[in-house]
Amino acid sequence: MSKILKPLFFLFGVGLFAWAVSTVDFKDVTHHLLDMGWGFLLIFLAYGLVAYFDARSWQFAFKPEEVKRLTTFALWKVRTIGESFNAITPFGSLGGEPVKAHF
Repeated sequence: MSKILKPLFFLFGVGLFAWAVSTVDFKDVTHHLLDMGWGFLLIFLAYGLVAYFDARSWQFAFKPEEVKRLTTFALWKVRTIGESFNAITPFGSLGGEPVKAHF
């Protein structure tokens, strides 16, 4: 069953992404980014550092032999998936926690 659903969900996601990109006014986005200047890059960098250290901190929740199998990138992906569920579900910050625990 998952061999059928995964490609369908992937195509659905690509379609949603294409629709979202087609609705964006890139001139307006560029104008706002230029208005923010270098501050945007500082905010982007700060969020990236928070996400990195959060993923790294998860390694302390696992046994030492399990940590050897987990990369920071794998933990970052789990964190990102969970945070995405937090954003799209009506459960607030509780929606993605079971998803993170599952992964």
